Amino acid sequence: MPLSDEGIRLQKQYQKMHRERHFQGIGCFNYYWEIRDLVKETHALSLLDYGCGKGRQFNTESKVLHGKLGVYIDSWQEGLGVGVLTGYDPACGEWAKRPEGSFDGVYCCSVLEHLYEHDAPFVLRDIFQYAQKFVFIAVGTTPAQKNLPDGRNAHITVQPISWWEDMTRSIATEYPGIIWMISEEREKDVVVG
Repeated sequence: MPLSDEGIRLQKQYQKMHRERHFQGIGCFNYYWEIRDLVKETHALSLLDYGCGKGRQFNTESKVLHGKLGVYIDSWQEGLGVGVLTGYDPACGEWAKRPEGSFDGVYCCSVLEHLYEHDAPFVLRDIFQYAQKFVFIAVGTTPAQKNLPDGRNAHITVQPISWWEDMTRSIATEYPGIIWMISEEREKDVVVG
C-alpha cells in the first residue's frame, strides 16, 4: 500500500520546507557510532541513507566534526567504511528518485516521526525492502522545533520509543535475517567545517 492521499499532501509540505533550506541531512552524524558498528558487524559495503534531506552529509569536501562524540573524519562515507553510499529523500528534488537494487545496510534518521501513523508501516517496509543485512532507525519522540508551512508541528507522529520499537519489531519479522536497531532521536550536536 503506498502513502495515503493525506500522506502525499503532507509530503508536499516537506517539499516546500526543503526549498526553504530545512533538513540539511547532517543529523545522521549523531548516530555515527551505531551505524559504523553495524557496518563493521555485518561487513556492509553499501549503504542507503533513507530520508537523506539535502544530502549535505555526502559532501566529501567537508571535514566532519562531532563535538560530543569526538569524531573527526574526512568524509561520511570514509568514516563509515563503505564503498557505496546512496541517498534517497522523496521530498527533496535532487534525491527524490528511488534507488534501484538493494543495499547491505539502510539507515533512516529523523524521518518516521514526520509521517502520519497510518503511513509509517508502509515506509518501514520500504526501508526493510532495501536492506540485505541491517536497518538502523533514529526516531523523534517529542514535538519538533520546526513547524510545517501550514502551522502544524513538523513531527506529525509523537509516540514513545516503545511504540516505534513495537511497530518495527512487527515489520522486521517479515524480513528474517536482517539485524535492526532503533534509537530515540538525540539532541543535535553537529558541526561541519
